[in-house]
Amino acid sequence: MLMGVDGLWCAAFVYHCVVLAGFKIPVWPKESSCSFAGCIAWEEWAQADSRIEYHNGNDNTFQPAAGDIVLFDRVFHNTAHDHFGIVLENHDIRTTSR
Repeated sequence: MLMGVDGLWCAAFVYHCVVLAGFKIPVWPKESSCSFAGCIAWEEWAQADSRIEYHNGNDNTFQPAAGDIVLFDRVFHNTAHDHFGIVLENHDIRTTSR
C-alpha cells in the first residue's frame, strides 16, 4: 500500500501508463531536474522538446482531449504542479483524469 507516500504517486503512475502504452521514455530525462516520478519533470521535459505540444495553464483556447497528459495546480496542496493525470474525458467545464 502507498500510505507512506502521502498520495504523491500520480506522476509515477502516469509514467507507468505511458511505458505500458509502448512509449520508450527515460526514467530521468536529461531536460529535467528530477525523474518522471516528479510532476515538475514532465513540464520541464515538455517545454524542452519541440515534438511535444505544451500548453500553459493560461492558454484559454486549448481544450484537453482524452489521452492528453495534464499537470494541475493546487489540487491537493496550495502549490503549483501538485497533481498529474491522463485525461479520460472533457466536458468543457471539468476535465476528468486518473
